[in-house]
Amino acid sequence: MCSADWLKTTSLSLDQSKGSSMPHKTNAVTTQPLKKSIRLMKKNTVITMKNLTLCILNSLTPDLLKAEYVKGNKTNPLFGYCYIVTEALYHLIRSVELPEQYDGYGPWKSATESDPHWWLQDGAGHRLDLTADQLTVQGCEPPYDSGCSTPFEPPTPCSRTSIVIARVQFLLNSGDIKTSVNLKWYLGLLRKCGSTKYGYFGEAVYQDVMEKDQNASLTPHHSQGYDFKTKDLKTEIEYMDDVKSRLRLDVKYPARFNVASRSSRAEGRRYPHVVFYDDKVAVFDTESQDTLDIGGRSWGQVVALFGKWHRDKRAVPSNKHASKKTSRDVMKMNKEQMKNWIRDNWQKKACVAVRDSKEAMAKMNLVWGPEAFYQPLFAVVKNKQRLRKFAGCFSAEGDLLGVYLKDRFSIFAEDRDGILSVHNQIEAAQGGEDFTNLSRTLEVELSKIACGECIFENARFWNIQLSQRASELLGKVSRNPREEVRLNLELLKSAYPTYLVEKETDIVVLVYYDQGEDYEVCAYPLKERFHEIAWFPKPLTDPHRRMSFAPGLLAEEFIFEDIQDFKDSFMNRFWKDFQ
Repeated sequence: MCSADWLKTTSLSLDQSKGSSMPHKTNAVTTQPLKKSIRLMKKNTVITMKNLTLCILNSLTPDLLKAEYVKGNKTNPLFGYCYIVTEALYHLIRSVELPEQYDGYGPWKSATESDPHWWLQDGAGHRLDLTADQLTVQGCEPPYDSGCSTPFEPPTPCSRTSIVIARVQFLLNSGDIKTSVNLKWYLGLLRKCGSTKYGYFGEAVYQDVMEKDQNASLTPHHSQGYDFKTKDLKTEIEYMDDVKSRLRLDVKYPARFNVASRSSRAEGRRYPHVVFYDDKVAVFDTESQDTLDIGGRSWGQVVALFGKWHRDKRAVPSNKHASKKTSRDVMKMNKEQMKNWIRDNWQKKACVAVRDSKEAMAKMNLVWGPEAFYQPLFAVVKNKQRLRKFAGCFSAEGDLLGVYLKDRFSIFAEDRDGILSVHNQIEAAQGGEDFTNLSRTLEVELSKIACGECIFENARFWNIQLSQRASELLGKVSRNPREEVRLNLELLKSAYPTYLVEKETDIVVLVYYDQGEDYEVCAYPLKERFHEIAWFPKPLTDPHRRMSFAPGLLAEEFIFEDIQDFKDSFMNRFWKDFQ
């Protein structure tokens, strides 16, 4: 994940030592066995294994990935690179003068045929595995026990590996060798990928700082919606801490950083920030902006901390990691199979969500259910210009329908939880200010209104062309509750066809798993039964207006014993809804 300038430069073969262009894809790159082919322009440059490693890692870009690895690499930046990294390292350690001898290292490959892992290993069992973090970051052990010595095919570097080797030559010749440690490089790569998986790194740093420097005791409480319950051992006061991690690898400590906005904070919680700078890693108190670890921690200390952290994780029996991975695989596979099965057998489109860990779900369900079970009836346009015009409909003079709807929007007091009220979000949208959450807010509010009283009055709809379905429902002498909801949906779509789209989802499904085994399924027909579930705002400050439900109060007709019971019983229970 290096500079995009690579894409603009000309090719550079391995036996070239002049020029300063960074190589990209080329058919001119030699694939002959390397024989001391790295020629340094700077004769005083000393190549160490650390420098060589960093040059290889900084030579990786998405164009080197095979197609099947591109998706997984977006959130795991070392995913899919193990073969070319291992092959490049194998040839490079035989082609440059290193202070240590690594000629005894050969290629090893795991026994798994699907997504095999590659690394270098010598006869004594010492390993060189530059991409092991693609597995450990997922809580999995590298499959060293199942590995065996396997030669590269062909024995000469493949075209993708040759590009990496040529880029390494460029970096060594230009002296552009990153001096940062691998963890720091990895965090930077996560940021470039847009991944937020570095959050647990921040939690580990925060726990270490609080226990060593602040005389506190920390207990993980992720199932309760925050990271730690922190007890000050001096005062015996307990706090609920939600740790936020920030990457500022481009600046030095103590440069400013973005703190969690007040709209995303819940009352009674603390939001300490762990900031990864270019030279240090520091923990800040959000309110005072003071550091909790005076002067911050050096990268060396952090790397040592994570060395211990990784060792502790690897001390867990590998079969536990395997079971977690297997559980995730089963859930993912079953999710897609359910969607396809519902489509093929019932000709319906389903939204399927999954949740794991029976113990954690039991604790969470005492307070609220997974918000993924809530699906709004509408999708509101996300385009800023059109959304701004839509917001104007609720304030336009003479628009009786817009005024009627706005008066029924829920009002969240700004001084209570820091969230802008719906009215203020609409005004912000009209003024061109930030209205990031308005689209989601309107989806929730309009879905709620659709499930209420009939919104039709002649004065409100006198100049609106109604759909045929709306006209048919209005013509009925009496309507049942489901027809009332359908009528409101049709009326809103007729009034705002440019801004509102009815959700295509027919069925919403939530599957609970424990160790890969499904033990309960909740499901409902979205458009027909949405109004029968008691939705409420998630009991946390949430600017996205996600809604939740009380699992203990969910009607039995929406609950199934397992996936098979769902397949056997769902249509028998709700067949009238799809007539």
